[in-house]
Amino acid sequence: EKREGWGLRLGATGAAGTFTYAVNLRQVDDDFINPLNPGFTPGGVPDRIGGDLSLSKLLGRASLSLQLRRQKSGGGSDSAFPSVVEDGAMVNLAVPLGQRVQLAASGTFGGTDGDADPVNSLPGTDRSQLGGMLSLTEMVGAASFTQSVSWQETTDEIMPDADQTVTMATLGANGTLGGMLMLSAMLSGTRSEGSPLMGTTDQLVLSLQPSLNLSSLALVLTPRAGYTRMKNDVSRMDAASEQYQLVVQWSPTWASSLVSVQAGADLSRSLSG
Repeated sequence: EKREGWGLRLGATGAAGTFTYAVNLRQVDDDFINPLNPGFTPGGVPDRIGGDLSLSKLLGRASLSLQLRRQKSGGGSDSAFPSVVEDGAMVNLAVPLGQRVQLAASGTFGGTDGDADPVNSLPGTDRSQLGGMLSLTEMVGAASFTQSVSWQETTDEIMPDADQTVTMATLGANGTLGGMLMLSAMLSGTRSEGSPLMGTTDQLVLSLQPSLNLSSLALVLTPRAGYTRMKNDVSRMDAASEQYQLVVQWSPTWASSLVSVQAGADLSRSLSG
């Protein structure tokens, strides 16, 4: 069977002072086939029309960017698929607060609206996602500290049981102490609030990974410890897990980087209530 179709893309980029923009418009026919690109990029999937717009602006030392996208697939007279429209938006703001402190904020929106597919007995789609993130990073000597909070709400008009609100807070630290010791630590807490059927799930994650460089012995010791706990009020689940790891690497200088020996050990433990 012979199939023939068009795949078109129109793009433009430009700048004016500290303002930059990029826009892309795409249209792919129902019968378009590209054997070298079977769906790995937006322009290689048949039966789609859409575009995206990116804008960015420097505001002194701060930067502001905006990305918008829209894509429609199916629903044509010759299309074998139902109509689906996807929209998305993202805004990012980065503001330096002095020489050693950085503030970052972002907001996202995503929406999918699609017709039902009676041929394959699939319901329609009417889902939206709204989210935001705020983070603060401080530099103290050779160490950095990060605090962040994020929020995301998912609303599904077709399947209300899929509604969910996720809130996360994270603390992180990375740095070098004395030139021999590197340290990375992270603590995060997440709460997922769903429908009465799914309930509320709380998760706590803690990780600690130091790295000790004993250059006189050509040894690098990297231990790691992790802890995770998860609870759900509907299923009464209360589970915890612990992970421990040690990696030892020996790279003697006399071997001129031709020989390196590495050994590791892992231990994990799970607890449930």
